[in-house]
Amino acid sequence: MAVNNGANSPADGELGWLQAGRHALSRARRHPRYELFVLGELMSGPLHGYRLHEILNRVLGPFRQISWGALYPLVHGLEREGLIEADAEPGAEPRQDGAGNRQRHSYRIAETGRERFRILMREPAAYTPDYPEIFMIKLNLFGYIALAEQLAILQHHRTYLHTIGDYVLNEQRYVTGRATLPEHERPHILRLLDYRLNLVQAEVTWIYAEIARFAEIGDDAPDGPSPRREESADA
Repeated sequence: MAVNNGANSPADGELGWLQAGRHALSRARRHPRYELFVLGELMSGPLHGYRLHEILNRVLGPFRQISWGALYPLVHGLEREGLIEADAEPGAEPRQDGAGNRQRHSYRIAETGRERFRILMREPAAYTPDYPEIFMIKLNLFGYIALAEQLAILQHHRTYLHTIGDYVLNEQRYVTGRATLPEHERPHILRLLDYRLNLVQAEVTWIYAEIARFAEIGDDAPDGPSPRREESADA
């Protein structure tokens, strides 16, 4: 006779959901870009969770998406830390699993969350595989920081681009001078490296133009966040 070990019991099912949520939260919390994104988007005013999810995926693009299962635990983690606050709204929305309804919440940033946001924006991002996404998120949130901080982020990205460019140039020299490389492979590897170098050079051209624009603004610019976005944050 088979022994019922309770694997399908409601308690175990709930435990599995909680464990999955913790794992998703752990993965999300290892990526400060998501924390930065949530705090930054809430600087302009309260948002529903589904709107945060929609905006983030539009920023990241069509091929790099974050699931709601990863974002939802992160939002609740920020709430537990006192960085954001949830406001319950009247009415309910259907649960996707069909198990009744759930109350809908909007989220707003707390003062501690604003300070955390400023720290994350000022903190130079490490040059990891996630760095390009962090830069894009920071660039999207420039309206909330001073011009000097914007310039520091652009200069940090310039260093990143030069590092990538130098690496590709070194690889080109290595492939060109490597006598043991099969000749039928050499032109294709060099084509790939030329493609990568052209991408980097296009970004370098853009970043130098942006930095030059800051030099034109000079000392006449106000030392503070963009008035337009700051006003919307206080509304």
